[in-house]
Amino acid sequence: MAHITTAQRYTISAMLKQGKKQVEIAATIGKHTSVISREINRNKDQGSGVYRDDLANRKYAKRQK
Repeated sequence: MAHITTAQRYTISAMLKQGKKQVEIAATIGKHTSVISREINRNKDQGSGVYRDDLANRKYAKRQK
């Protein structure tokens, strides 16, 4: 399974804020584009639809319990 680290979540969040595409993000952190897509969709804010690394880390930790 392709786990995303805290640092990678931060990079995803920062690059999305810069307007980068998922393909560019995937190349930067060394993951497949489908991993990035699943990460964003699974962990984005349900109200605003915005991906935030702090929220994503909390959701990940909650699922691991």
